[in-house]
Amino acid sequence: MCIKYENKFVVFLDVLGFKKMVLSKVDSDQFKIGLYLDTVKFFMEEVKSNIMSNNALKDIDFHYIIISDSVIISMNLDKPTHSAIEDFRRLFNELVIKDNNLYENDYLEDAPLKILKVLEQTNITIDKTKVKFNPITNKTHMEKELFKKIKTYADPEWELRMPMFKLLCTAIQQLQITLARDDIWLRGAITRGKTYVDKENNQIIGEAYIKAYELEQSHAIYPRVIIDTNIIDVLGLDSIEEFINQMNVDDNQTIFPLSNELTTNTNEILENVPFFINYFDIKDNKSMTQIYNNIQKNILNDISIYKKFSWLNKYMYAVNPDIN
Repeated sequence: MCIKYENKFVVFLDVLGFKKMVLSKVDSDQFKIGLYLDTVKFFMEEVKSNIMSNNALKDIDFHYIIISDSVIISMNLDKPTHSAIEDFRRLFNELVIKDNNLYENDYLEDAPLKILKVLEQTNITIDKTKVKFNPITNKTHMEKELFKKIKTYADPEWELRMPMFKLLCTAIQQLQITLARDDIWLRGAITRGKTYVDKENNQIIGEAYIKAYELEQSHAIYPRVIIDTNIIDVLGLDSIEEFINQMNVDDNQTIFPLSNELTTNTNEILENVPFFINYFDIKDNKSMTQIYNNIQKNILNDISIYKKFSWLNKYMYAVNPDIN
């Protein structure tokens, strides 16, 4: 059997306190287990439905696996097959012949040299099957526009990655909110990299899966889903600040911190990571009160989980300072 790895976003989620739930003789704890399974399935199937109903996204390969207290989610980054050479041929013809307005007042024959110069400046490399992009900062307007065109031609799914990633993060955000209302708390991590997924047999192997698991174990620490910084470049972004601004545009504040302006309180909540999915962006006061009450109950319930719920309390007040 030949294992074929593909570039994917991978999420690893863990339910905190799951062993206690399983071993409990209390009916409400057993009910929580069924609720957790049903809720995960509901939101994951909703993602699938949203992908299928969007013509631009309908070919996206999305899959999830539930193993006891763990949820593993994968979403592809690249087309199954890809000819970088052919894409660059089309790109070159398009830019030189049809889109020379980027080089207004230049002779047509000068355009190829300018394209090659920008390719060098933006650190884009190419081989027979793969295009690597390493965006640099401080590009001129023309260079930024050309970089977007190069990305679109040489990597056609690039422009889809931000809406794909937002869809994924929003689903995880809503999953966290819904479970937290019922005092079920998730910890996890999102990364990207080479991954093999066998959907028929629910198998996943690869560096991204290993890294997501290790990040959840060693860096997430608290009930939160952290995001690996290696996500930024594949979204075509240049900085943490740009990532936060892009993710928190519109009404839904998907990422904590809500802006790049860090305060002492924000730094305490972030602690050892630059950002995580913001699941306390709650518009429904009833849900917010339920979650707040669950946090207060757990702070007083067990010294072994005090640190986690004390952190949650700080996070709740940072996002919703008027809660009481």
